[in-house]
Amino acid sequence: MEHLSKLVQLSSTYLTRIFKETTGYSVIKFFNKIKVDKAKELIIEGDKKVKEVAEILGFTD
Repeated sequence: MEHLSKLVQLSSTYLTRIFKETTGYSVIKFFNKIKVDKAKELIIEGDKKVKEVAEILGFTD
């Protein structure tokens, strides 16, 4: 979160608050949702195994 807040030049507290107000998600939950949605796409395409998709997207378990 610190890296992201520095990148957009906002305090992490303020960024966290406005992000949740805007998206309805915490930053972590939002990025996890994006990863899960991408995982669904890759699995539906059918050319990759679940383990491969997990590795591509950085899921450890």
